[in-house]
Amino acid sequence: MITVAISGLGGRGKDTYAKCQHLFPERMKIVAIADIVPEKVEEVRREYHVAEEMCFESAEKMLEQEKLADVMFICTQDRQHYDHAMKALERGYDLLLEKHISPVLSQCREIEAAARKFGRKVVVCHVLRYTPFYQFLHETISSGKIGEIATIQAVENVGYWHQAHSFVRGNWRNSDLSSPMILQKSCHDMDILLWLSGKRCKYISSFGSLMHFRPENAPAGSAERCMDCTVREQCPYDAYKIYITREGTGVRHGNTGWPANIVVANPTEERMQEALKTSPYGRCVYHCDNDVVDHQVVNMEMEDGSSMSFTMSAFNNGGRTIKIMGTRGEILGDMNAKRVEITVFGQETEVVDISKLSNDFSGHGGGDNRLVLDLLDMVEGKDGQALTSIEKSVESHYMALAAEYSRLHHGQVMDVAEFAKADLAPVLVPVTEDDVAELADFAEGVWHEHYDKLLGKAQVDYMVDKFQSAAAVKEQLARGYEYYAIKDQNTGDMLGFCGIHPEPEEHRLFLSKLYIGAPYRRKGLATMVMAFLQDYGHKMKADRIWLTVNKHNNGSIAAYLQFGFEITRMEVTDIGSGYVMDDYIMEKGL
Repeated sequence: MITVAISGLGGRGKDTYAKCQHLFPERMKIVAIADIVPEKVEEVRREYHVAEEMCFESAEKMLEQEKLADVMFICTQDRQHYDHAMKALERGYDLLLEKHISPVLSQCREIEAAARKFGRKVVVCHVLRYTPFYQFLHETISSGKIGEIATIQAVENVGYWHQAHSFVRGNWRNSDLSSPMILQKSCHDMDILLWLSGKRCKYISSFGSLMHFRPENAPAGSAERCMDCTVREQCPYDAYKIYITREGTGVRHGNTGWPANIVVANPTEERMQEALKTSPYGRCVYHCDNDVVDHQVVNMEMEDGSSMSFTMSAFNNGGRTIKIMGTRGEILGDMNAKRVEITVFGQETEVVDISKLSNDFSGHGGGDNRLVLDLLDMVEGKDGQALTSIEKSVESHYMALAAEYSRLHHGQVMDVAEFAKADLAPVLVPVTEDDVAELADFAEGVWHEHYDKLLGKAQVDYMVDKFQSAAAVKEQLARGYEYYAIKDQNTGDMLGFCGIHPEPEEHRLFLSKLYIGAPYRRKGLATMVMAFLQDYGHKMKADRIWLTVNKHNNGSIAAYLQFGFEITRMEVTDIGSGYVMDDYIMEKGL
């Protein structure tokens, strides 16, 4: 019997992997659980009879204990995976690690290295490899039936309502808080292309954007929330439709699992209506703090010269399709339809009904349960397939992160192997007067990129001159402000900067500025700065860090909340020439 500790009781931890105890009661037993939502902890404690002393208010609290189980399922949020996985490996756990591994390239490598160092097994939840659909495709390709693979075209149809739920309103809407879409949603697809072809990617390029779910596309008469909207009847993204009346997802049709139970626990129509009045999931899709793409294409050249293409789009009804072109034949596959067509050149097309190959197509087409079974076999020392060990999974992360870098650089062709090796080596460097001109130039670019749409170019020009010009920065340094540049040790390039002002009499530290260049976001730099600020604050015996942030700067507000800041009050400041700063004051205790 394998004992299991679960870190994170959301849709994957509670509603997917925990359920495997009911399916395989002779194989696994949940003995410890952790989540920041007490109601979820209590629900899982009761259902699986977990001892009260083995229930924890956070993954961090659980990981403070000595090893509690054979395996830990890490099902926390994307940017928590690294800390939780590293600590769990150090404690001696084997891991089921929800995909993706980490949005930071170096952290993917470090987790893989730690697994080797401590001799632990780490299975990454690339569950598509375990589905009857893709296993059949893999067997057919491996048989040589269609010859050598020359081209693959894969499409992930996210689905209009799924995009709205997870990637506009939901936990993965903002790449600074979670990760880029190509990694969070589509690392499955990068992984499956590598596995099916048995090849490695040499070059990759990508294009994509957030085209539709933007404020300027809001219909006339729309409101901030769907329940208040007078034009929602014409809107396919209406939360009321998705969570209440839509067949397949709405509670009115008896759908009380995902996605409804993500919005409200134990959903009923009455509880859902109330939740949509206040929940993030009741927001208008045109008025959210989302920034992940709603469509993206990726082109790949493999090491043997073959090519692959991948398309992800929100604007469809959902499902994955694939066309595999070999030197002796081709395969067409539709995962949702459970249908595969195999045509060997010169022969009749063979149609295969995948539904006849298995009686379990639950959870990612049947992949979820099979993955857990394979992990249990591996931990017990049996001959598990180890299809998604961390050693086999990191390559897809390198591809996804290189593709995102390419997208942010207008489709620049990336050498995947070189990209995987050449990660940033960031360091914080105190800014002197000699560095001020470089910092001011960097600041001007970031301010216009980030604030022009929010404040208007005229106000940004005025504020840059007043607060971030070379003269303004020198004057601040003379008044006791400190600036730190984030530099790449390999190249010397400026990646970002922060400005602080110690206020010892008030026992606090003021974070005046924190800006990171667009190509370098989502690489752990903000986390590095926050660690520095916390250490600085402790050394000066401050009891809090505080900052100001524009009330409409939703992405930054969400990021600061993620780092433990709280909104304490609002403040409007006249800065001259008819302009004001309309800010929240946020504080984080030390």
